Amino acid sequence: PARALELFDWCFWGAIGVGWLISYSVNPQSIYDNNITRTFKVLNVCVGFDFMPARPIVTFIFTLGWPLFAFAVWGRWLKIEHGKGGVKTFRKTVLMIAMLLTAAFIICLAVPPFSYREWQVHVGAFGTSLLGWALFKGLGVVEYFWYDGQGGFYDEDFDGVHDPTATVYISTVCIHGTILLGGAFLMLYRAFTAPVQDFVSVINDNSIPPVYTGGTQVIGEINFMKTTAMLVYPDGTEEPILFDWKGNMLVLVTMIALPLQAWTIPNKLKYVEISGAKIHSDSEKASLTGAA
Repeated sequence: PARALELFDWCFWGAIGVGWLISYSVNPQSIYDNNITRTFKVLNVCVGFDFMPARPIVTFIFTLGWPLFAFAVWGRWLKIEHGKGGVKTFRKTVLMIAMLLTAAFIICLAVPPFSYREWQVHVGAFGTSLLGWALFKGLGVVEYFWYDGQGGFYDEDFDGVHDPTATVYISTVCIHGTILLGGAFLMLYRAFTAPVQDFVSVINDNSIPPVYTGGTQVIGEINFMKTTAMLVYPDGTEEPILFDWKGNMLVLVTMIALPLQAWTIPNKLKYVEISGAKIHSDSEKASLTGAA
């Protein structure tokens, strides 16, 4: 289950990266002139997959990756059902809630932020999906320490020596989950409380560049290593759209965490282990059957 989840993580971030490259190559204005930069006033690497022609490609890649997340959920379900510990119904309920919340990213892809209401749906769905993703990772950490891992409440074989690679894995998952949780609450808070109706444009992306109606004007230019953009208000005042240092650093930390997690996944999370089942070696089989 953990391996499938890591592959899904790569699919998710890979889809965003591919979307950004497509937008940069074909529709560069959409990277800085969009309703996300109008309302958050920052340039974030995650912005770039909302417009044509990037949006259907990103949707396709995410669709390919979604079965990996579903497989991770199924594997965790089996570990709960056949593993150690109680309150299994509650644990499986939390697991399904995490999966449904994460699936909200499909809504984010289906509803680009091309009007104020669509902006609310888009940002809210993105925040909801991050919340589900963080919940799933958090559940995995709790399950590991309480039921699966070394020194867990039900671990009868623990010899008092912790696996250092498992410590690295759990630490990076905790950091990743915390980042996702923080992003989730920020997105949800902004989606339902930010007074941004007057800033948002109605956008038609049937042409390149897109056609904007109303909202705050954005002017700028994009180069591979530097993007300059300004918000121009009706009274003529200008406000720079800044590089999102905090947000992009969090994305960078998340990207670094992915290979670390892939290299340090504990076997108890990598595989589904059915309680009571044992795989015998050839010599053990021979002794059990009485063979020479």
